[in-house]
This record gives sequence, C-alpha cells and structure tokens, in this order.
Amino acid sequence: MIPLFSSRSTEYFAGLPSGQALTLGGVDASGDDATNALSFLLLDVLEGFKTRQPNWHARISKNTDPAFVRRAVAVIAGGGGSPALYNDDVIMPAMARRGVDHDKVWNYATVGCVEPALSCESFTSSDAAIFNLALGLELLLGGGRRMQGGTRCPRPWLDAIGCMDDLLELLEDQTQDRLAQMKQALDAIEKANAEYFPTPLASVTIGGCIENATDATRGGAFYNASGIQAVGVADLANSLAVIQELVFDTKQYSLEDIANACATNFEGQELLHARARKIASFGNDDARADGLAGEVASLFDRCVSRYTNTRGGRWMPGYYSMTCHQAFGKKMAALPSGRLAGRPLADGLAPEDGSDLLGPTASLNSVAKLDHRAFGNGINVNIKFDAQTVADAAGRASLEALVLGYFAQGGMQLQVNVLDPAVLEDAMRNPDEHRNLLVRISGYCAYFVDLTPGVQQELIDRTRQRVQ
Repeated sequence: MIPLFSSRSTEYFAGLPSGQALTLGGVDASGDDATNALSFLLLDVLEGFKTRQPNWHARISKNTDPAFVRRAVAVIAGGGGSPALYNDDVIMPAMARRGVDHDKVWNYATVGCVEPALSCESFTSSDAAIFNLALGLELLLGGGRRMQGGTRCPRPWLDAIGCMDDLLELLEDQTQDRLAQMKQALDAIEKANAEYFPTPLASVTIGGCIENATDATRGGAFYNASGIQAVGVADLANSLAVIQELVFDTKQYSLEDIANACATNFEGQELLHARARKIASFGNDDARADGLAGEVASLFDRCVSRYTNTRGGRWMPGYYSMTCHQAFGKKMAALPSGRLAGRPLADGLAPEDGSDLLGPTASLNSVAKLDHRAFGNGINVNIKFDAQTVADAAGRASLEALVLGYFAQGGMQLQVNVLDPAVLEDAMRNPDEHRNLLVRISGYCAYFVDLTPGVQQELIDRTRQRVQ
C-alpha cells in the first residue's frame, strides 16, 4: 500500500505511512506470557525480510519469556527500526484508566503507529488530530500573535506574570482556547462522516455495532474514543526551565526581554542565547526540567480529557508527532529554550535533538519520570544508536538492559534506530543506491529516500547514543 500524499501533506507525514500494524507477544487473559513458536518465527521473518509494511510491534511485560525479549533486541540491533517495543505493565493500566474493561485490556493491539486499542471492539479515531503544544508559549509571549520575523517592541501584557504559576495558568488557558477551536472542527468532521460516509462493512467487524444496530461512525462500537497528540513537550519544558532560571529565580532578564529575543531570533542577544542553552534540558535526568515536562504533560491531559467526541467516547492524550514536529517548527519563532526560528520541535516524547548530553540512561530516565499511565493514546520515543555499538553480544546485552530498565521505571514505548551516519549521508547524495534503506520515524518505518530532506537531516543530526 502506497498512499498518495500532496507535497504539503508530506511535510507533516513524511515517508508515506499507511499504518498496517502487526502486534507480537503480550499476555493472555490470565496475565501469563502469550509468546509462542509463531512469535519467534515472525521475528525471523522480520529479520530476514525488512520492508516498510507491515508495521511491527512487540508487547513486553514482566512475565514475557526473556528469550523473546532477547530475540527482539537482536532483530532491532540488526537495523531496520523494527519491532517497536511496548510495555504491557503500563499500557494496560493506562487503557483501564480510560474506561476499558480490566478483564479485556490484555487483548489490545497497536493501531497504526503507537496507539493501543482493544481488538475487535473499538473505534478509537486514534489519530484524530495533532496539536502543537509549544505554540501556546509563542502566542502567550506574542500577545496572541505569531512572532517569527518580528521586531523588538513593548509587551505590557507580560508585566502581570509574576511567577511560574501565573505563567502556567495562562498557558493552560491558551491551550484550552485552541483545543476548543479544534473541538468544533473535529465535531464537524465526525458529523459529516456519520451523515455522508458510513462504514457498514467495517462496522460488522467491530463489536457493538450489530448489537446496537448502529454504524461505527455514529458510536455503535463498544469502545469509542478520539486521540489528540501533543507535539513539543520537551521544547516547552526546556523553555519554561529557562524562564524560571533567568526571569523568576536570578532575575537577569524580564519576560519582555525573553519575548523580544524570540521574536528577533536572538539577533544581538548572543549572551542570552548562550545562557539559555546552558540550562539543563529535558533528557538529562535533571529534576527541574523533568518536573516541568511533567507539568506540561499534566496540563495537556487536563485540557484534552474535558472533551468527548460525537460518538460518545472520550478524548485521550497521546504524544507522538509523525513528522509534524518538522512542519510545525518550520513556522515557529525562536523559543526561550534557545531553539532558533524554523528549527524542528522535539520528536514525539523524546528530548530535543542534541540536548540530551549524558547518555541514553539519563535520557530515558527523564522520559520515564512522566506518568505514562495518563497517556491513553500512546507515545513514541525514538532513540538512535551507531550500528557498531550494538553489533556484538555485549552491545546487544547492554541494549536489552537499557530497554528493561526503562520499562521497569514506567516507560510505555521505545523504538530504536540502529544506523550508520555515513550510510545516511551517502543516501542523501545517491538515493538510487539506497532504495531499500529502512529507518524508524514516529511509530512507523519508512524508506530513507522517501523522506523529505529535513527529516533525513534530522535522522543524521539526532543524538547518537552509545550503550555502556
């Protein structure tokens, strides 16, 4: 399946994702390990026959056969970006928290990219919308206006913000206003689908539709929901950390100074920019930055969870970006974090590229501090390793320990790119020689040469970790 995307759509969904998902492993109704001989055979197929689709996912829990985990990690270490790994011990409670029957959550599978849903009983509209969470801070600093290409000017509306609590309250109000606008748009789309595009064939395969004599588009399924994804969690958290340090704690700058620096892309403010970039960022196991990321995630959860869709299901927060972090960032001004105008936002729930300086353990420690049980629509966390670091048994054992340690702390999902940067750079120069080069993006695999140049460069620039 190769979908037809316009050039504009490709900015947001590079790599032609079609989301034919296949889930391996997991547990049965009693909570016991459900892996079997077929699970291992399918990993053999994946290792020997790397293709863009299907999108391979592997469910892991504390009860999973260690041999299955070891085999999955070995396949990942061979390159190709699959399978992505999912933590049953976090995902199942997250689903139950959103209303799925405790006795049924064991039977979930991943939808498309990363979204968990109950098999045969759900119509989740899991990718209903992708929301630029970081944009709220730009609009707040800009008095409701975008600031890219702006100039220095008085900003009296910022004088009333005297502390971080004030700023977070206004940021939540601003986020809520934009989500209310999104709610109107999504309701209109859902009503149009129900009226003009019913799905009778699909509906007969979804539990509840026959019993309720109701099409899936009108809420016939037993479980209905809509997934709203946030982009820019790390960027917003990093920016708040800079404001807290430079404005509220040390009082070296005013909020107006920060806003004007963002509007002018830090031109003439090189010292401010350098100071901002030295403040610890999300992804370095830093209590302040990680705590602010938690505040941001909780804020989004509160705002999103207020709403239901037209099918009677709840809105759920998710944290993945497809390649919208590239397209959103392209249109944004600089941020207080020191990220410059037009640069990509952070990918999914991962740290900002190049900001996680203390290695993969610290990076994943930061992500695991967030309460993943609240992320009912799933997340994606991308991490990248040099191929040579996981080529031998010791490297693969270290990667396995990293995954299991992250999951034991409450991490929900992880996907690993094992790449040789020199090969990626050659593929940009000579695409015809690398047509089968697979990489992992945001819950899906893509051929590297099908990606936009910006996404290709991001994969090269993304922090290269070394297992220890």
